[in-house]
Amino acid sequence: APRPAAPRRPRQRSPWYLGLGALCLAGLSVARRQQAPPLVESLEGGAGAGAPLDWIVYNKYTLMTPIPSVYPWKRIAEPHRDHRLVVLGADEDRYAYTWRVERTNTYRDVNGANVSHVFDAVGIWRARVTEAPRSGSAASVVSAGEIMVKYVRREIRSLDDEDREAFFGALRVVYTVPTRDGQQQFGSDYSDIAFFSRMHLLGAADRSCDHWHDDAGLMTHHMSFTLLLERSLQAVNPTVSVPYWDYSRDAYEYGPNWRESVVFNESWFGGTKSQNASLNVIDAGAWAWTGVLADARDFSNITNPYGILRSPWNANPHPYVTRADNVFGYQAAGYTTFPGCNEMHACFKHDRLSDMNECLNGYTHGPVHIMLGGQWNVGAEASATINDYHSNRLQLLLFKVLWRMGYADCPTDCSSDAQADCRCSCSKDKRGDLDLTEIMANVTGVFHWVDAVSDRIFYENASWHIRDEGGGASPKAMEDLFDTFCDPGWVGELYTSNAPADPIFWPIHTTADRLLSWKRILAHKGKTLFNQTWGYAHPSATPSDTGKVCDWLAKDEAMDLPECRVETCEGHNAEDLLPGMPEYTNAEFYDFMDPYNDDLPYLYENFDWDHCDKLNFTFSAADYPTSFREHEAGGEVSGKPH
Repeated sequence: APRPAAPRRPRQRSPWYLGLGALCLAGLSVARRQQAPPLVESLEGGAGAGAPLDWIVYNKYTLMTPIPSVYPWKRIAEPHRDHRLVVLGADEDRYAYTWRVERTNTYRDVNGANVSHVFDAVGIWRARVTEAPRSGSAASVVSAGEIMVKYVRREIRSLDDEDREAFFGALRVVYTVPTRDGQQQFGSDYSDIAFFSRMHLLGAADRSCDHWHDDAGLMTHHMSFTLLLERSLQAVNPTVSVPYWDYSRDAYEYGPNWRESVVFNESWFGGTKSQNASLNVIDAGAWAWTGVLADARDFSNITNPYGILRSPWNANPHPYVTRADNVFGYQAAGYTTFPGCNEMHACFKHDRLSDMNECLNGYTHGPVHIMLGGQWNVGAEASATINDYHSNRLQLLLFKVLWRMGYADCPTDCSSDAQADCRCSCSKDKRGDLDLTEIMANVTGVFHWVDAVSDRIFYENASWHIRDEGGGASPKAMEDLFDTFCDPGWVGELYTSNAPADPIFWPIHTTADRLLSWKRILAHKGKTLFNQTWGYAHPSATPSDTGKVCDWLAKDEAMDLPECRVETCEGHNAEDLLPGMPEYTNAEFYDFMDPYNDDLPYLYENFDWDHCDKLNFTFSAADYPTSFREHEAGGEVSGKPH
């Protein structure tokens, strides 16, 4: 059962995100028409004499594919979309039908057995239909009931052309119209993409630790970001919601040919290749030459060395969104295709929120960021070393460990005419009395991770060594390897803390939310065990998840190294506040995300993974009817999820 939401109370904002404006979660306003008289209460299905009266509500989508009955509301509608309210089995020759549709203090009366209505706000509405005989003295029949109005997040390929273009059109506004201009035109809910990039950078590019990823706050943060983005889109076009992109379907349908997916159509999100491989700017299609805010130092405390709204270590001087389908020339960083049914099923079957948080952070979505972000421009020698050690996927993650622990530094101010010198590097002065092997093996853990993917590292005579081309243990090879991990080169937006700058960022995270929502629904239904105690299962196979916080205020001044200690990064505790929505703690927003919450403004169109069913994975809604019937008939429910 969902936990009751804690009372809202004023709180102090956490110091690491002071200055962020909060966007309101209030529902869309309803125009006041006239004061409604009290609604006569009637039993669902009819009151008075005559046959029972029932009715339905549907739109162009739900006429053919109704919202699944796993939700607790009998009738569901969507805001700002034309609906039909239809009396089932109506006989308009003998009876007249009158509707009253109301919410709070507004109502509308309309006549007919099949009428049109547009709900102009999310929330609970009530409808009452009266069936009155056109002649004779028979009593009228009345049926009244509630309609839950929520936005429906659909798979992007499920949208019709009109709605898909409405989404992309609103998204293009967010990416091109500055906040000040947009709020004048669309209202106070509007924010531009720079707002979201700054918020994501603030937590993910902090040098002490990552406040958004690799811990329990991952889903609450990213779904609050998405909800704020959705509010901004709806300020532009109130019919729009953020779709999800089920890339496991692309893994099934395209496999290693995933670049052929319609998702990368130039009129959708654009391709994965640039015409200029040295720049990797999206340079064709609807998102060609999408800008990244330049001269951003007055706007954000975190920029790259050129003052562009990017990660401080991403020294790319070109202020346009970049995307590459390779990491130092290694296609898709070695991933054959996107995370597929196996990864989704493995994540779904966890019976603890802490484990599911970890898998939603990792293999169910992390590879998408790497495969579409890419990494390049480190020089031929460094690139060869990375490939020799099979550490393409590790390089950026290990660099950030070195950077947060102080061994790697990046310039803070570069000029466009000195790009060759604008690179991150490691200084020998910071090693102090420690041997390089000690730093790589025990302090930073670099050796541990490279050893996991390479056969050239070995342990002998109580020490780690690197086997050079001649077969010996070469100190120079060790220095070269260390230096290689000290410079990340240029990195595509989606693989950085500025990931929201790439528009494909948004439907990736709704995919994760959909899987988590389905797990929570099954827990509500008693179909699976799911311990929702707040937490995170720190994996042993993620280089970026060190479990440490590096305190740069309590540092070794002599070597300019921070004090790094094992503790939870602020932003991931249950009582930490959400940036942009400081009225919520993580725990409170997780409660708000409950798919059975009346106040949550969205739901998902379905919980079907038909392509996974074909591969004999059992976690779709289609896999549960038998167990539902058994449970309702009194049969036992297994404690293990499918």
